Amino acid sequence: PKSDTLFDLEFLEQTISFRINPDFETTRKINELLSKRKGGKSTTARRGYHKKSSSATELSMGNAVDLSSSCSKFSEKLKRAAAHEKSESKTGIVRLSDVLSHGETCEPGVFQEINLCTTFEKVIDKLWNLWELVVTGQPLMILSDTPADSSNAILGLISLMSPLYYAGDYRPYFTIFDPDFKEYQKIHDSQEFKSALLGGTNPFFSKTLKSWPSFLYLGKDGPPTNTGLFSGLKLPSFSSNRDLLQSSIKSWSIIPPKDLLTRVIQSNNGVTPESDVIRNSLIRKKFRQMTNDFIKPFEDYFHLNLDYLQYSPYSNPPSFKHFDEYEFMMSVNTLYAKDFAFYPYVNSKARCLRLYHAFIRSPNFTMFFTHRRQGARLEAQEKMRSAKTNFKIERAIENMGYSQMRKLEEKVD
Repeated sequence: PKSDTLFDLEFLEQTISFRINPDFETTRKINELLSKRKGGKSTTARRGYHKKSSSATELSMGNAVDLSSSCSKFSEKLKRAAAHEKSESKTGIVRLSDVLSHGETCEPGVFQEINLCTTFEKVIDKLWNLWELVVTGQPLMILSDTPADSSNAILGLISLMSPLYYAGDYRPYFTIFDPDFKEYQKIHDSQEFKSALLGGTNPFFSKTLKSWPSFLYLGKDGPPTNTGLFSGLKLPSFSSNRDLLQSSIKSWSIIPPKDLLTRVIQSNNGVTPESDVIRNSLIRKKFRQMTNDFIKPFEDYFHLNLDYLQYSPYSNPPSFKHFDEYEFMMSVNTLYAKDFAFYPYVNSKARCLRLYHAFIRSPNFTMFFTHRRQGARLEAQEKMRSAKTNFKIERAIENMGYSQMRKLEEKVD
């Protein structure tokens, strides 16, 4: 039967299982429903329904309908959601921070559930430099205190470049016992670095891979000093937050937005779970917009003019524009500061061109361009197939000129 109780259970199941982003009124309803299920008398008991056992509920209204299986399944889903997402507190109330964080997983890209603010709290102003390193495929080593911290940092950086995908090698937790450790030592000694993101906790990496192009230190103690294990090494003195990111790149191309940094850093005082999620959403939105503006000049290479399909779908289809690096760089040079969406993010034209040059030479570009070109080709083929299926010869004849009509008559004859 279409009872309110059954509707409420279905509504609650959908909200938690499918991660719907409810408004304020819906959030209040979820909290009320969860409180009723956790409290003394349930909604079913107040409506005259009786409980047969702790795992099954039977609905008695006219003809008795056994809802034990559906309620049992729902209870199991609710328990799994609570255990996995930790969205229920001890009182059974859904926290606002969990409701807000569910929205991040709906965005395109991988590892969107990583909270960037808590992971990179010490170097929040360096995220733009890290984005530049990851997008251009530069080697980076991250050292932190725990495997969880290093893993979150590596996966968080990969998620930072969404909707682009990282095509290099990434190891969220890399140790000296890894089978590929010797291989990376050879790469380090030969100075033939490849695109790689390595995360670890062992400060020994600072000795064995001391010439690695970029290091990021997220541990409580910061970078290593000239004591203990590193007493025999000539290491620089690290005294400020700037030294947490050591890179061979001395001049960065991206300008961090001061207004956003001010809002994020100021709100760090007295952080609550809700404000933490909001800060993370602001940063992710900014980087997602910046990445989309960065790849916007490549859109011409994934577009086909298919206007001819409505008149002559059987004609030879056009081909995609061939990509030439020199021609593309010249177009960026022309568009700069005129009709260029990425212009507000960069320091100068020269650094902007250098950033695009590094991106084109990285494996990230090959994956991006191949994936987008393949998707555009499949979309064009589908439109061609649809145009041929729905083509009307009468419409084509009506739009023909006199010369075209004469040619058609000659072919028919």
